Amino acid sequence: MARLETLSFGQYDQSGLAKRVAAAFDEDQQLDDLDTVYIAQTSSTVVLKGKPPSQDFLDKMVSVAKGVDGATEVNTEQANVG
Repeated sequence: MARLETLSFGQYDQSGLAKRVAAAFDEDQQLDDLDTVYIAQTSSTVVLKGKPPSQDFLDKMVSVAKGVDGATEVNTEQANVG
C-alpha cells in the first residue's frame, strides 16, 4: 500500500492528489502491484507516466484516477503501452 504522509493542520501537501490516486490504485487488486507506471500531478490533473502492460490496464487506471476526489482530468501522454 502507498505510504501517505500525515500533515499538521494548515499544511498544504503539494502532491496530495497523486498520493490519493496511488492509494486508490493500492485498493484495486488489479493495480496494486503495478510498478511500471508512475503517478504525478499538475494542479488538479493526474499525470500517468511509464509503461502499463496493456491498454486495458491504462483504461482501468484512468477510470480509477478520475474517481479520486480533486482530479479534474487524467493525462496519459507519457504512458506508453507495451
